[in-house]
Amino acid sequence: MTLRLAKMRMGKSFSTRQIDNGKLGSFKKFLALSLGLKLLLDIGYIMFVAPVFGYAGFALHMSFARIATSYLLTFALTFLVARIARRTAASSLGLIFLFAAYMLPILSYWALSGAPVAAMAVFTTGFVVSALVISVKLPRLSVPRINPVLAMVGMGVFGCVTLGLVMARGGGEIFNLSFQNTYDFRAEVYSHVITGFMGYLVPWYGKCVAVILMALTLAWRRWGLFAGLVLAQLILFGLTNNKEYLTYPLLVLLLFGAGTRAGVGNRLLSAFLATVAIGCASFLLFHSIAIPGTFIMRTFFAQALNSFQYYSFFLTHDFVAWSNSFLSVFIGYPYSAPIPEIIGAGRYGADSAAFANTGYLGSGYMQLGIAGVLFNSIGAGVLLRLFDLLTSPNIPLIVPGSIVCVICGQLINADLPIVFLSSGAWLAALLLVVLGTQSSNRMPLARSTNLAGGRP
Repeated sequence: MTLRLAKMRMGKSFSTRQIDNGKLGSFKKFLALSLGLKLLLDIGYIMFVAPVFGYAGFALHMSFARIATSYLLTFALTFLVARIARRTAASSLGLIFLFAAYMLPILSYWALSGAPVAAMAVFTTGFVVSALVISVKLPRLSVPRINPVLAMVGMGVFGCVTLGLVMARGGGEIFNLSFQNTYDFRAEVYSHVITGFMGYLVPWYGKCVAVILMALTLAWRRWGLFAGLVLAQLILFGLTNNKEYLTYPLLVLLLFGAGTRAGVGNRLLSAFLATVAIGCASFLLFHSIAIPGTFIMRTFFAQALNSFQYYSFFLTHDFVAWSNSFLSVFIGYPYSAPIPEIIGAGRYGADSAAFANTGYLGSGYMQLGIAGVLFNSIGAGVLLRLFDLLTSPNIPLIVPGSIVCVICGQLINADLPIVFLSSGAWLAALLLVVLGTQSSNRMPLARSTNLAGGRP
């Protein structure tokens, strides 16, 4: 009876009938938000990023032809994304996330910095390939029936055990809630506390299990449980000094708040636009460096810069060919240090402790050039589409939508195999399968509606 009541609440909390009569937004608004976000990114780069962080490689070489081309590409990619994201699916949200937080910053950086045209062509092709893979229509996969109560209990126990192990290994002695000293504390934590297999357990909980639990508690309107999970994320931030764990409750709340109104995709774009606007306003009004440094430079442009620097480096150096993974047994790694350290040292000097990682496009080029970009792009599209095929209609969109957005955030910052294994994408897929087998009485919660707006 309790499980049936939970299912009814789950269905009511995210029924597509509540979403703008079957549409999740207007294409005209989606286009306006995309162009507005691109414009704000350009303004933020010219006004703040290049002047303040020019020493880190954020050059300013404006060209009217490049700027015009970047807006034409923005329009074309907006049309493509809107066309593909017409159905209400987790992969549609993921595609919009990658477009707003990854491709638009890459376009802005390329237009304003004088970065190589060839690199821009490679990255644009990679994104388009990912989008086309997501667009492929496939039947939902059949999965075995498993008792979901075991999954719910298991996720709760997993979280308690993970936090307990971090505390037992001395995490409490390095506990820190200040944003000012996060990098110093993080280095201490990851060198003494979160080592070995703990390096897998912590992100599996913080980036996967916790996100699913928060989404479920919101879908069920269990506010107390949600508050407890948010508190656990705050504790996890204090133990790890990893700020991304604090953003996940906000992401889940955003999707929950938008999910019962019109325009989920448009509201996701609006959130990115507001982030850049707050960064620009704080710099103009208060001459703040910390807020725009986080909201503009680190959130949007750091990975754009890294992607182009990876491209430039591997134009003249040997590809890694996945020898930085378990394949090192068969393929010799050609460098004396991890690639992020080499790129960071090239930017700041040999004595720096910079770690310049990059997303699935830049890391794809690192692995095998253009072929590596295509491989990672296809893999990223398959991974996002897999969540649509494995997720039962019983599960409200907020659950797979939240976890897919988290995974896309990881795709922007890491190589594809790392996202699948270390960030817990495999575990998220498994949990969604288990949670979706709770009843044969299916509820149509993922009908073919439009996440990105009306007909483009």
